Amino acid sequence: RGAWLEGNEIGTHFNGHFCGPEGGVGTWSVGEWKSEIAQAKSSVKTWKSHSRLQDAAPHPDIAEYLDRITATFTPYGGRFLVHVTPHETVEGTWPGAVVMIGFPDLTRARAWWNSPAYQEIAPLRSRHIEGDIILVEGVPDGYDPSGAAKAVREAAAGD
Repeated sequence: RGAWLEGNEIGTHFNGHFCGPEGGVGTWSVGEWKSEIAQAKSSVKTWKSHSRLQDAAPHPDIAEYLDRITATFTPYGGRFLVHVTPHETVEGTWPGAVVMIGFPDLTRARAWWNSPAYQEIAPLRSRHIEGDIILVEGVPDGYDPSGAAKAVREAAAGD
């Protein structure tokens, strides 16, 4: 959120809509730009931490990390949304486990990530498990993808 408040553009490429020679942002209508701006604003209001962790051999450090992680994110309003529950890959590949921790906003997610409490335990995981950890926006209640569908139709009609 700080980057956005400093005036940095995070909407268009962050949301990844139609960037390219055909149907690019240069062809967007006023309505499409308004939708994009609304999505960018939403993205800085509802963030989640998402991890894809590779399978690892059991290790005492990992057990300690698991024992301690909840206490690191609870003060920031975090809670597990998904934690290494079974998943079914129906398209593509997805090695490893899925972990999702929800936070009220990006500021608190970043504060947790950078907190001394989390940074103290992070090596217990990272020494033994490789993976990808990202912060990602949620969508607001009642989100309707019809605006995006309209933009896709208009972009496709221009081909």
